[in-house]
Parts: sequence; structure tokens; C-alpha cells
Amino acid sequence: MTSQTLDQWNAHGSLAQRAADIFTDTQNPQLQTRADRMRSCLRSLKVYTDGHFWPAYACADPICPCCQGRRARVTGKYLNGLRNLLAANDGQQLVSACFTVRNIPPQYLRAEVIDITTAFNSGFLRSLKYRLAASPSYVRKLELTRAADGTAHPHIHALFALPEGTTDNLSLSQMWQDAGKLGYTPDVYWHVIPESAPIAEVTRELRYVLKQPLQITHAMLNDPAFLLAAASSLSGIRTTSAGGAFRQFAEQRRSEPFADSAISGVRLEWTGNEYWPFRGGRFQLRQARVLNYSEVLLETMLRSQPWNKKCPSFNRGHSRGISGWADSS
Repeated sequence: MTSQTLDQWNAHGSLAQRAADIFTDTQNPQLQTRADRMRSCLRSLKVYTDGHFWPAYACADPICPCCQGRRARVTGKYLNGLRNLLAANDGQQLVSACFTVRNIPPQYLRAEVIDITTAFNSGFLRSLKYRLAASPSYVRKLELTRAADGTAHPHIHALFALPEGTTDNLSLSQMWQDAGKLGYTPDVYWHVIPESAPIAEVTRELRYVLKQPLQITHAMLNDPAFLLAAASSLSGIRTTSAGGAFRQFAEQRRSEPFADSAISGVRLEWTGNEYWPFRGGRFQLRQARVLNYSEVLLETMLRSQPWNKKCPSFNRGHSRGISGWADSS
């Protein structure tokens, strides 16, 4: 995950708070529980000494705008093994594809999500395996978006490692139509990543394929019926899967973003519309607004305040770090 400014985190927090309010208003116990977890996620940010931010209590809800669910952990293991995958599969080409279906009303989204994930896993991959005479190497991600007219647009992003020239003899659109038993010719967008492409470009493409299944937008928040239908349709659905070389070379390491960076003694608290540095029951350094939490400000805070030396380090899964920051004097 790339570095984000405090303004971007304020935007994430605002989206998460509004989404949690919508979930609470439904009086649905399951959605209310998710709302509580989202509020816990946006409540506090850890600050790393290199300037990164991350929720102190990540909720892992797949649609949370703050922690983005398990995306960091899921994406990380494939990114970690990408170099080994490319080295071991020399002579194969990487193909990025997007499999779409027609837009549908939100109330039918749950059934459509089940249909297209089944069609890809059981239909398309089986057909591809038959044509290749071998199990395909792939990683795929389900994504839901909202069209301008309020309809839902479910689709699947995938990255394949295929023998060179495979796409010349395949009709991906026809294979997808047959797999989904669709009564129309669907759009399948795909492109081959050049073998000479730098690792940074391949990494960027993999990050794009593995993006969050539902990125909450202001348009969705203004259409609560769509947001509730989308959130419910993803419940219990495995949005990511992989096979072949992508699964073989996936490396599960420390799941927390920036895990190799040191955590400073600075904590940011959500005030209702933005984050502010917080210590001992008081908000500190209001001038952070104009400096946008730059590296200079971080250095000033760490050098001028002795709290970072007194507070316990924050370890993953442990809540004592937050209380340490708040209680240190």
C-alpha cells in the first residue's frame, strides 16, 4: 500500500463514518455489528516514523474505506512472490483480463455475484484447463461498482500466466459466454503485458487486479439501497482466488502494512470530521492542518515530545499501545 496524506485519510474516515451510520439505521444486527467494527477502525491511526499511517484497530471488513479489509494481507502474499513467479515461468506471458456482464438492479446483485463467481471458477477455468491441457496459473478478484443510473456492475479482474501465443487461439469472450450461459455476447477486456515490462509495471497491474471488491463512494452513500445491497451481496463470498503458479509462489509474510517500519509515539484520533494528534486527553499541534502532516512536522513532534520514549510499542493485535499513548505524561 502506498503512502497517503492526512487529507486522504480524512476522506477515508468520512466515508467510513457515513457508511457505518447507514448500516446502523437498518436495525439489522449483522449490519450493526459491521458498523461498530468500522467505527473502531476509523477511531485511531498509528503513525510510523517514515510518515505512513494505518488504523490502530483494523476491522478487516471487506468494504471498509479505512483498512480495506484483508486487501493488504491478500495482495501482499502475491506481490511478495511475484519475482520468483516471473523467474520460474520464463517464456510465459502475463495476460490481464476483465470479465463483465450486463448491469443489473441492486436487488438482484446477490444472485448475480454467486452466478458469475461460479461461472468463472467452475466454467471458465475448466474450459481453459481443457484447452491448455494443464491447470491454469491465475489470480482473480471480484469487484462491484455502481453505474451512473444506479444499477450494479459486477465483474471479475484476473491475471493469467499463459504459454506464449495462447491468446491468439482463444476467444475469451466466447469462453466467458459459455461458462456463464449468457444469452448475449459479453465484453471481455484483456491485454498482454510485454515480457520486457519492468517489475514495477507488473506490480502495478497486480495491485489493480487485486483492488478492493467494493470501493465506497459518495454516490453510493447517497444511494443507501445500493450500498446495503452491495454490502449484503459480498457477505460470505470469497472475492479472491488463485491457482497454479500464483498459488505456488504466494508468500505469506507479516500481514500489517509497513510492518518493517518503526511506530512513533504519535497517535491520531478521529474528531468526527478529521484526524488530529492526540495525547493525554488533549488534542495537540493544531498547526498540523497547514503543514498537512509533513515529514518536518513529524520530526518536530518526535523531537519536542518525550512521549514516544515512554509509550509501549504497539504490536499487532494488542491494544495496550493505544492506552499507553493516551496515558503517558
